Amino acid sequence: MLDEESPAAGGGGWAGRHALWLAVALALVIGVITRWPLMGDAEFPRNDGGMFAVMIQEVVDAGFALPTATSYNGANIPFAYPPLGFYLGAVLVRALGVSPVAVLIWLPLLANLASLVAFCFVARAFTRPAASMVMASALFPLLPFTWHWQVMGGGLTRSLGFCLSLWALVPIWTFLGGRGRAAGWSAIVLSSITVLSHPESAVFLGAATLVFILLRGLRAATLAAGLLLAAGVGALTCPWWLTVMVRHGPSVFLRAGGKVEWSLGSVTSMMWFPITVEGNITSILILAVIGLFVELAARRLLLPCLLLATLLVPRLAPRQATIPLALLAGVALGELILPGLRSIALRRRPDEPEGEEGEGRAAALWRRWSRAAGAAGCALLVVHTVALRLAVILAEEATTPFVTREERQALGWVSESTPASASFVVVTSADSWAEDPISEWFPALARRVSLATPQGSEWLARSEYVRRYSLYDNLKRCRAADAACLLGCLGGVPAAPTYVLISKVPRGSNGPVQLARSIAASRSFSRVFENPGAVVFRLHHRTGPGTGS
Repeated sequence: MLDEESPAAGGGGWAGRHALWLAVALALVIGVITRWPLMGDAEFPRNDGGMFAVMIQEVVDAGFALPTATSYNGANIPFAYPPLGFYLGAVLVRALGVSPVAVLIWLPLLANLASLVAFCFVARAFTRPAASMVMASALFPLLPFTWHWQVMGGGLTRSLGFCLSLWALVPIWTFLGGRGRAAGWSAIVLSSITVLSHPESAVFLGAATLVFILLRGLRAATLAAGLLLAAGVGALTCPWWLTVMVRHGPSVFLRAGGKVEWSLGSVTSMMWFPITVEGNITSILILAVIGLFVELAARRLLLPCLLLATLLVPRLAPRQATIPLALLAGVALGELILPGLRSIALRRRPDEPEGEEGEGRAAALWRRWSRAAGAAGCALLVVHTVALRLAVILAEEATTPFVTREERQALGWVSESTPASASFVVVTSADSWAEDPISEWFPALARRVSLATPQGSEWLARSEYVRRYSLYDNLKRCRAADAACLLGCLGGVPAAPTYVLISKVPRGSNGPVQLARSIAASRSFSRVFENPGAVVFRLHHRTGPGTGS
C-alpha cells in the first residue's frame, strides 16, 4: 500500500512540483477536446434532464425551502433525491437570471472538467513515481465513461457526485492514516456533500472508505477515525434525510435503493464490464491489466481492492471503475513500460567505454530517447483522441441525443392546445428509455402526463415502477407493428391516454414510421398536429386487446 508522503516524490524529469501541474494541464486539454463535441445542440441539453429542470424550478418557486414532492409528470413524486445539484442550479437561476435548461447544459460539463482536476490529486496520492501520475491523468479523460452520462442534462447530479467523490478520496485516506485535523474536516465535508449530490456516488465513497480502513489496519485509531467520519457525515446530512423521512417515511429510500439492479446475475455480468468499459477501446484496458499485475507483484492492494469496490453497485460500476482502471494504466506506464524502455536505451554495447565518456554517451542517448518517447507519446494521445472523436461523430450521425427544435415546437403546441388533464403515450425510435430525450422531457416541456415515462418512478410504489417500464417496452415492440398492437398495449393501462405523440426524429435502429401510418388510417385515432419533428393523434375511445382499426 502507498503512503501519502511518497507517491510522487523524487527529483527531476517527471517528478517534482511541476509534475502535478503538467498532469492537470494534460487532463484539462484532453478533457475539453473530448467533451466539447458532445455538447451537441447548444440550445438544449443532451439526452435526459427533464425531471431535474422541473425540480430546479420548484426549488426556486419554494423560496429555497425543500419541496415535499415534485409535480413532474403529475405523479406526486417525493422530493427525496439528494438535493445539492438542484440547489446549485436554483442559485444560478436566481442569481444569473438563466433558465433551468441553460443550467443543465453547462453545469454538468463544468463539474465533469473539475473531476479531471480532482483525479490528478488522486493519482498523485495513490501512484508512484510521478510519471505514473502524469500518464494516469492523461489517460483518465479518454475513458468514455468519464464523460458518458455525465455531460448530459441529467449529469447535473451524476457529474457532481462523481467529482465530489474524487475530491473526497485523498482526505479520507489521509485522515484514516492519522494525518491531521484538517484532513478530517475536509473528509467529513466532502463526503457529506457527496451524499447530498448523488446516491450511487455516496455508495462508492462508502465502499472506498471501508477499503481504506481495511488497508490502514483494523487498529483502534483507524476505527475511531472511521466512526468519527461516519458521525460527522451523518450530522451534516441529517437535515435533509430526516426531513425526507418525516415527510415520506424511511421506506422512500428503501424503494429507490431496491431498484439499483443488484442481483446475482447482475454481479456475474459485472465480471465482464472492464471489457466494455472503454467503449471498444482496449488499449487503456490492456495497460490497466498490466498495472494490476504490477501492483499485485509489489504486494500493493489499494488499487486492486478499489477496483473490486466498484462492483458494489452494478449500474454504477462502469463509471466508478474508470478511477482504478486509469490509475492502474498509469502504473503500467510509469513503473514498468517507461523504465523498461529507458533501461534498454541506456544499456551499454560491448564496445562502449566505461567511465565518464561512457556515462556522457549514455546521458546523450537518454536525452534523445526521452525526446523521441515524449513525441511518440503525444502523437499516440492525439491519435487516440481523434479516434474517439470520430467514433462520436459517426454515432451522432445516426442519432439525435437532444430534443430538436421541431420536437420542442410540437411539445409547445401540446402545452397550449390540449386540456391540462390530457394524458399521452410517447412513441420514439430510441432503443432504451435511458437514451430517449423526448420521453423524459415531454412532461417538463408539454406539462402533460406521459404514461410510459419511467424517470422518477423509482421513488414510487414498485407496482407503478414496473407498470411504466413494462408499458415503455411494450410500446417499443409496437413501433414496427400497427395500430392494433398499440391499442392492445393501451388496453391494459388503468387510465387510458387521450393522445399519442410519435417522434419522427431518428434515435435508434427501428423507427415508428409503420406505426404512424397505421394509426393515421385507423378510425380510433385522428391526427391533430404534425410537423417535421412529431405527429400527435387523438384517441377517440378506449379500446381493449384485439380491437382492430
